[in-house]
Amino acid sequence: MIPRSELRPSQRRPVAGGSGTPPSSGAANSTEASADDVERMATVLGRARARVLLALRQARTTEQVAEEIGAANSTASEHLNALANAGLATRRREQRLVYYELSERGRRLVALLVEDDH
Repeated sequence: MIPRSELRPSQRRPVAGGSGTPPSSGAANSTEASADDVERMATVLGRARARVLLALRQARTTEQVAEEIGAANSTASEHLNALANAGLATRRREQRLVYYELSERGRRLVALLVEDDH
């Protein structure tokens, strides 16, 4: 196994952080994605991965993402791992659950490609 310090930044997985508090379910950050947002991001990422990325504007478990995008847990897990490995999402464990959410890089990408009007 290659030590983390020898990996290029693009090869590093985000380190799970977390404050030990459950993610907020506040409505401050809307997770509603318009069809135009999905299409714009799908051009870059593919439709399924774009929907996963947009779902991660709020911390979610694999099961919650799978339900939101209408896919099997294993499919959602593949997308979540790919996004985390690309530095677009982070993961954190809270007891038996793993929560995924956008990393700062992921938030910047979404901000670049998503309309501001919702």
